[in-house]
Amino acid sequence: DLLDEPTKLPAVHFTKLDPNDKKRKKTFHAINVHRGHPVLRSLVTNPQLGRLVCAFMSWSSARLAEDQVWYKPAGARALTFHRDTTYFDMVPKEVCTVWIPFDDLSTEDKAVKLGALQYCPGSHLWGEERAGSANMFFEQDYTGLLRDAARRAGVPALANTNDSDLGTGTDERTAATIKLLNIDLVCVEAGGCSIHNGRTWHGSGPNTAIPHVPTKKNPTPPPAEQHRRGIGIHFVRGDARFAPDLGPLWAPYRPEGTPVEADGTSALPDEHFPIVWPVSGAA
Repeated sequence: DLLDEPTKLPAVHFTKLDPNDKKRKKTFHAINVHRGHPVLRSLVTNPQLGRLVCAFMSWSSARLAEDQVWYKPAGARALTFHRDTTYFDMVPKEVCTVWIPFDDLSTEDKAVKLGALQYCPGSHLWGEERAGSANMFFEQDYTGLLRDAARRAGVPALANTNDSDLGTGTDERTAATIKLLNIDLVCVEAGGCSIHNGRTWHGSGPNTAIPHVPTKKNPTPPPAEQHRRGIGIHFVRGDARFAPDLGPLWAPYRPEGTPVEADGTSALPDEHFPIVWPVSGAA
């Protein structure tokens, strides 16, 4: 029921869920579902994921920061290119994300149709000139922030260009951006995974499947092949600490009276941000 009835999830942090969206054309997003779903908790705290993350990021230890379940129904819009590190009020500013799709995206046709994850290779090396905002997650031109960041970073493919040089409309500019920046499409089967540095610019295209809306005459639910569902699991270094200034998502985890160091940082509580690697007795 987690996948088929997203509005029946236990009490977790929901965002971008419109209860009036009867046709479910909008992307559904829930944070920290593992706190109310034991199966997902066993997944996001799996030591093997922690070991994979440490190997990928060259960390000695890793802790869970949060999970995010995404449900992109047929007709849902694209997700704007962004960086994950921007949204984590922790130091050092290092984040690693494991993405696990719940639906088959193993072929290019399926991945394009359903709006699979896309990476901009090499963008983890760019500077911090452009961050973006959560309020811009569903911009029609979902590669606009990416182009801006690439130009500010001096990427040769977009040097001395402006948006009008790339086309007269959003679709043309998006296609040109994907080609010029050699954007990678993540094709992976259900239950597989991709992993990326939190500084990597990434986004996803729209779900172009034709929406199926159940009616009294035809109450059949939408077929599974119309959905793009999955979970993003975000990890930080085992020695990560809260930054001095916390946004509304993180502030509740630093209650009044929490010891604060001279630099303004404070410890992450293990009960909410558990160490997943190494585990006791691990080699």
